[in-house]
Amino acid sequence: ALDNMSWTFVNRDENSSVYGTVEEILQEREDWEKIPSTSSRFNLMLGDRNKLPFSKLGLFPGLLQAVNYYRGSNCLCRKASMERTIREYVATLGESPTMPPWLPQTFIIKAGAKDGNDERDALVEYGKENPSDVWIAKLSSGAKGVGIQIGASAEEMIEFVDSQSLTYCVQHYISNPLLLPGNRKFDIRCWVLLDGHYNVFVYKEGVLRTCSEAYDNDNFSNVISHLSNHCIQEEHSSDFGKYEDGNEMFFDAFDAFLQTKGNSLQEDIIPQIHSIVSTCFTAAAPKLKVDVEFVKYYPFQLFGFDFLVDSDFKVWLLEINGAPAAAERLRERIALDICELVIDRTFIPEESRMKPSVDDASTGFVMVA
Repeated sequence: ALDNMSWTFVNRDENSSVYGTVEEILQEREDWEKIPSTSSRFNLMLGDRNKLPFSKLGLFPGLLQAVNYYRGSNCLCRKASMERTIREYVATLGESPTMPPWLPQTFIIKAGAKDGNDERDALVEYGKENPSDVWIAKLSSGAKGVGIQIGASAEEMIEFVDSQSLTYCVQHYISNPLLLPGNRKFDIRCWVLLDGHYNVFVYKEGVLRTCSEAYDNDNFSNVISHLSNHCIQEEHSSDFGKYEDGNEMFFDAFDAFLQTKGNSLQEDIIPQIHSIVSTCFTAAAPKLKVDVEFVKYYPFQLFGFDFLVDSDFKVWLLEINGAPAAAERLRERIALDICELVIDRTFIPEESRMKPSVDDASTGFVMVA
């Protein structure tokens, strides 16, 4: 069926490890040709997420186009925007709706805000009612552990934000994390693929990013024990790589650890992850979902969801990354699956294109919504 069919792609982001791998895969194939990144007539754009020309896509009659980002995905990928997206969704759910139990209590604080222009008054009030709570301030647009502060009082958090210049999310800090051998904290990175028909797929393999040193509940300034971001661990800890190669633990080893606690990854953790992911995209649908017939192009996007598991084996959503790197061990497999699940299904003929099978066993992704 694919005789004489060929397509073109441009890559405008030479820094993406995942899409660099997608490019290598497409260049090895007969049916794809890479053309100069300045071209406007192409089938597939591997775009620079900060400069995406959405308004220039879908303008050539008969030219099928796809792009590897959704317009407006910051509604999930910026921390304050995600909080607002979930709040707006919850408000549609009826009489006295409550926020999802997997999202830590969050207040949006703007540096130097005056006269009720942010949520600092509510934070102080909440802090008085919950004096034992610990807080974490995260830069709304931050990544890689930049601009993070942990502290025991709401006032301290506000003071910190006011000393900065941007919008922060001040969140309830989960101070009872599940700890790995060596009493070490970790978070879980999962890869999630959203296709042009708004089907949501979660990659079956994930990675734990682990801390090098024991969790220290009495000292919040010791970032190595609290923040598992690779860049922080690698830069500040002399024990980086001591427990796990590159401070990465994969799901098989994590499951073996959970089994020693009488729990199972597939039964106790993964269903929570799938449910959280599914709810996030339901909440974002009014802002994200497009009618491909109307916009005349297919968006898709790979997201990195970061989770924390507490000592009760409850999963919490920490944040969502819109341009995630992939663990080296998984990168090629994820890139191949993006080609199969999204790129091939967009460009192979109409009749085989519109119905993605529910769980394509040949890929590492499982459809959750």
